[in-house]
Amino acid sequence: MWNVFIEHQLSRNWMVSVGYTGTRGTNLLQARYPLQNIQNVPASILANCRATYISSNGNNPCSASVQNPLQPATGTLIPFQGTIGQRTVPFLDTFYPYLALLGDVMEKDNGWSSYNALNLRIRHSFSHGLLLDAHYTWSKAIDTSYTELQDEQGFSDTVGSSGQGTNTAELDMLNPNNNKKLSYSDVPNRVVATVTYELPFGRGKTFDLKNRAARAAMGGWRVASVFTWQQGFPLAPTGINGNTMDGRTNLNVAPNEPLVLPKNLQGWYNGTTTITLPDGRQYTPCNQCYLEFNPDAFRGETLTEANGTNQVNLYWTGNQAIDYGQLRGPGRNNFDISLLRDFAIKERYVVSFSAKVSNALNHTQFLPGSFNMALGSMQTTAVPAQGLLPGFGQSAATYGSHSMLTFDPRQMILEMRFRF
Repeated sequence: MWNVFIEHQLSRNWMVSVGYTGTRGTNLLQARYPLQNIQNVPASILANCRATYISSNGNNPCSASVQNPLQPATGTLIPFQGTIGQRTVPFLDTFYPYLALLGDVMEKDNGWSSYNALNLRIRHSFSHGLLLDAHYTWSKAIDTSYTELQDEQGFSDTVGSSGQGTNTAELDMLNPNNNKKLSYSDVPNRVVATVTYELPFGRGKTFDLKNRAARAAMGGWRVASVFTWQQGFPLAPTGINGNTMDGRTNLNVAPNEPLVLPKNLQGWYNGTTTITLPDGRQYTPCNQCYLEFNPDAFRGETLTEANGTNQVNLYWTGNQAIDYGQLRGPGRNNFDISLLRDFAIKERYVVSFSAKVSNALNHTQFLPGSFNMALGSMQTTAVPAQGLLPGFGQSAATYGSHSMLTFDPRQMILEMRFRF
């Protein structure tokens, strides 16, 4: 970890700070790292299986049963568990390393992480009743690792549980650096400002009220507020099963297709309005859905068999990244405010009153998990009525939209405490 900051006192009360913070993690644990994977199979074997699959109209020789090398050809079977306890295994399994540990995973320390941030701060020290402390962070966090601790703490970045980032089924085992992704916690821009202000009424203040009743009613009040604005967390498309080598979901980014829809197409829909997507396809978003991302931005691959039938491609690798900075969940735009005062009753007793308002502006703030990034199953044949071509995801008009799940609306808490 390293950082460099420069601070400058602008005046007696104002201070500004600018700095850079960086961290680097190496040899980080990668949880559930598979011991066997299709990527371990020689490319020539996979190419032969794919060619036979095409010429034989869907007969995949890699799935054919062959003699299990860990079992005798005849007689009593060795009592192994699972697939290796059988007389035969799929042909593909015979090329896996550590066949006796078929299906097992391990912890591997080949992960790394990186964080870089520019930090700006401006502060007005408490004088004339005002305290201001404002922070802005411009940052980027990337990593290649995934740990069990993330699951245990409820913020897993695996596709299988929260829709963020990657999971172990999507690892590129031959090139670990290809597993680089934006971290689940990556927030490029974040602003937090805290303000406390003593109202200028009362003895010794700007407005020194002479009337005792007015001074008692208006003096001693403090206003405190916190403003937070930040971008959302990165998202990853899910759905299409393209039989890809590294297990990723929809591995080809469609050429000349934007990931995010133009502003004129973004908005709430009623389930009956049909729009024209950038590629010309007619599309009807779901009812009460806010559409933001392009459902045609990702495509799977299909192939044509000898008899002309379209099928999902086998044993290929596309160009989709694990996640994208352009695809982000909802951000935050929140303002909390409090009104506080202490009432002294003789010397030893104090009554404290506070009125606290969360989400004071009553902004609609959608939950991070409210976006639907599922593209559905892959279309292998054209459906002209829906404008679907082979390789498209059958998204049921929900991909790229978010639901109406939100953080709480404005809430007020009135509180009084007696201290002695």
